[in-house]
Amino acid sequence: TFDGDDTVKSGAGNDVISAGAGNDIIDADGGNDTIDAGSGNDFVQADSGDDTVFGGGGNDTILGGYGDDTIDGGHGSDVIDGGFGNDYIDGGFNADDISGGQGNDTLLGGRANDVLQGGAGYDFLDGGLGNDILVGGGQDDELLGGQGNDQLDGGTGSDKLFGGIGSDTLTGGKNSDTFVFANSADTDVITDFNVNEDIISIINWDGGMLDILETTPGLFQFSGNFGQFTIAFTNNISLAQINSATIVADIS
Repeated sequence: TFDGDDTVKSGAGNDVISAGAGNDIIDADGGNDTIDAGSGNDFVQADSGDDTVFGGGGNDTILGGYGDDTIDGGHGSDVIDGGFGNDYIDGGFNADDISGGQGNDTLLGGRANDVLQGGAGYDFLDGGLGNDILVGGGQDDELLGGQGNDQLDGGTGSDKLFGGIGSDTLTGGKNSDTFVFANSADTDVITDFNVNEDIISIINWDGGMLDILETTPGLFQFSGNFGQFTIAFTNNISLAQINSATIVADIS
């Protein structure tokens, strides 16, 4: 355990590092390490191994490196990059900038306005509270905006996007994507809906009666036994095209 502004470098082996208070620089090197950066604005390089990192208080920069890492940013506005491996990253409190890197990652934004980028791999992104920006990346990703007015971009791959609570903007990107909706008083925007390959999936719908009303050009209200929701399509979608689109009951 260290206090003050420390520079800590460990070697190979499974190490436990507690940096304590201060603005610290930690290089964990090899091994499956457990790192508690403590309070202060810290820089942590987890390097190789399956590491567990707690950012603690302060605005931290955390690099996962190689291995399947578990990272919790804690308090503060953190910059976190999972690097290689299948990582689990929770930004924690405040506004965080999180990149999964390569691998199949799980990214959680937390309670503020976060930026989540999945990178390569099959990723799951959950913005949590706040007005978040979620970008899936290169494979088939699942994006959940959570609460707040979020921006979701699936990127390349066949992605699943659910804005959640709030007025969200959804972009599927390349390939066939699934846009998930539930009963809501908010209006979501889809920027690139392709009626020939994209899917609208409705939570708590039994697959029965579905009414679709175009209230103004490009603005559609969907209603059924699930309740209702409204979608604004920005790419000149007509009512006839929506009626020919694939609309399914969400069973996830």
